[in-house]
Amino acid sequence: IKKEEFGEKNIFIYTPERYLSFLDNNSLNFDFTFVDEIYKIDNDFIINNETPEENERDTAYRLALEYACRNSRDLLLAGPYIQFQKPETRVNSFNNFTSINRFNKLEYNDIEIVSKNITHIKRNKFEIGNTVHRLKAGTSTMQDKVAQSIINLDENTLIYCGRKYDVERFAGFLLRNPEYNSLLLKKDNNELYSIFLEHVEKNFGSDWILFKALEKRIGIHHSGIPKYIQNEMINLFNKGELLCLFSTTTITEGVNTTAKNLIITSVKKGIKSLKQFDAKNIAGRAGRFNVHYSGNVIDLTEEFEAVIESQQDEIEHKNYDNSRNKTDVDLEVTLDEFLTDDDKNFKTEINKAKVKSGLPDFIFQSYRTIGPLEKISIYNRIKVMSEAEFHKIDQLKQVLNLSNGTEIHWEGFQTVVDICHNFVSNSDLKHIMETRVGKKHFSLIVIQLSDFLQKGFLGIVDYYVKEQNKNKDMAIRITAKLIYTIFKYHLVKYLGVFDLLYRFHYSKVYKRNFDDVTGIKILLQRLEYNALTDIGRKLSDYGVPFELVKYYDGSVTTKNFDLYESYVDRRIQKLLE
Repeated sequence: IKKEEFGEKNIFIYTPERYLSFLDNNSLNFDFTFVDEIYKIDNDFIINNETPEENERDTAYRLALEYACRNSRDLLLAGPYIQFQKPETRVNSFNNFTSINRFNKLEYNDIEIVSKNITHIKRNKFEIGNTVHRLKAGTSTMQDKVAQSIINLDENTLIYCGRKYDVERFAGFLLRNPEYNSLLLKKDNNELYSIFLEHVEKNFGSDWILFKALEKRIGIHHSGIPKYIQNEMINLFNKGELLCLFSTTTITEGVNTTAKNLIITSVKKGIKSLKQFDAKNIAGRAGRFNVHYSGNVIDLTEEFEAVIESQQDEIEHKNYDNSRNKTDVDLEVTLDEFLTDDDKNFKTEINKAKVKSGLPDFIFQSYRTIGPLEKISIYNRIKVMSEAEFHKIDQLKQVLNLSNGTEIHWEGFQTVVDICHNFVSNSDLKHIMETRVGKKHFSLIVIQLSDFLQKGFLGIVDYYVKEQNKNKDMAIRITAKLIYTIFKYHLVKYLGVFDLLYRFHYSKVYKRNFDDVTGIKILLQRLEYNALTDIGRKLSDYGVPFELVKYYDGSVTTKNFDLYESYVDRRIQKLLE
């Protein structure tokens, strides 16, 4: 965003990562800053994590919060069910943070606007209010209990599952249930439902579990589903078009539903056990303010209620704790009073390395989730690039610019991968960088990125189905993780740092002005938004079908939209004004 585009009064809405990117090129003081989901400064509280690897978003949250505290006149931080430690009990890092930054704490944990009734299935029956619901004799497995509970409940129902795979497995079991199928005789598809169903089948295939589920009025919601489909799932569920919705913890973050009932099938979030905080947050999905007076939670695990009643964990802030190990990223924003002697010595060595590197401050202040030592290491590798490597990257730049970012020069991008892969910390990104395939032994990421730029999301799905023999469900889950997490988050960071360091080195070697040196910025925009224009990026962030982004970004010149895409096109016209 350009300063000349600012009005007298401005509202900026960013994720923490986007806020940090905004700070790279802007120096502004804000009158007021609101930060939601403040618990994400503590990695243990980040709930959408199905792998043992630490979720790196806490770093971005902590950095963004620290800079917000420095450049905002007033701030409001919010988050559900946060436990505050009493200062007189013991020193707590979050207390340190709130005290030093002069926050007042307002605790509303004991206030529930919509009451929750937690019930268990005992002897094949459960009771809600004065109504006893009886399950069919012989119901014993978890999937049987889920199906029977849904059949017995009158209003729309959410089903919490611990993993994406379980979401699809339970949904698949239900759609084959004869008793459930008899309920569908009472439902007629409205126009939106029908055209959405046709759209999903045409683009993703009738063999995708989500399409099969939709045919039977079952919704599926998790991070392995394209954003616009997730949005439509919530829309259809809230309108009563879906009889039930299976979901992971994605349903707890930025999503509002009108669910009266919630069925609990797991006390896990991926491989992690639910905290009391998680359980309360999930239970909060039952019953919606202004819609219901109370919500019903049916606990099939016989453990969920115990988790809710367990000791609440306290939120911690790593940068305000002397006892926590700190990376070079942390040391950039941590006050001296929370540094050990080893930390201070490490910080001194980092500052010496920064001066010795000759790199300007703006490079260290860009892409702040990558530390100064990593940047210096990447720069030292770039400084010893051969003429052949320079030439291949020139070819990469030429192909990117000629194709408007829809193609890459394979050898050129392989050169970038070869330079960066040793410095990558994320194991998933590192794996596809180091895995070689084909006769010419290109890295797997070269092939995947080329397919994505040319063919989009569905091109990657086809790769996994046809080349890797994955079934459609797994192919779509893998593709979503590859594009929305690995490409758009992890890869963009390293390519962004490479772009800055390469352009700086090029400007020194060839005596050019830094701003006049062409890099690979167009590739970064394609990865982060799959669009180059302001309208295209806006629609990509909002979440619309792929064809709409392509049209409004100028990749295609005619509206070859299906009926559902045309419906969304009409709905978003106000965004385009």
